[in-house]
Amino acid sequence: MEDVNNYLDGLSSESKIKAARFAVADKDQRISILGIQMLVESGLFDEAVPCLAARVLADDDLTAFGYAWAHSDEPQLAVRMYLKISRYLLARFDSLNDMQKTKAKNFIRSNLGRRFWIKEFSVAAAEQRLSQIEAQLTAPASAAPSP
Repeated sequence: MEDVNNYLDGLSSESKIKAARFAVADKDQRISILGIQMLVESGLFDEAVPCLAARVLADDDLTAFGYAWAHSDEPQLAVRMYLKISRYLLARFDSLNDMQKTKAKNFIRSNLGRRFWIKEFSVAAAEQRLSQIEAQLTAPASAAPSP
């Protein structure tokens, strides 16, 4: 994989994005993961979100993505991506089958942390919690977090 990463690092931004778009559709999960991360690194968050949501619904582990985002140059990237994936899943929640709904709920609930735990899951309750988290992201650093 190191050779692939070295090759990709040498590409222009435009070529890297084209490669990322091609890679996300690959059936080999290792290649698809690389494409998704390249989209995120290129700032194409909204283009990466459907691919990430599909991984959630397939019960794939997103821990490696979360780790990379948490340790990126953008301090809030992990939280922002969690919010985007959660909002994407919630927007489609009614069209999911029961198993997919369970996976979506688990993702949304497990990534809210204890402070934002939702006792009785509903789309409205999840939307409210996501809005609270978004408000904290946009609040001035000196503002105290709300309970």
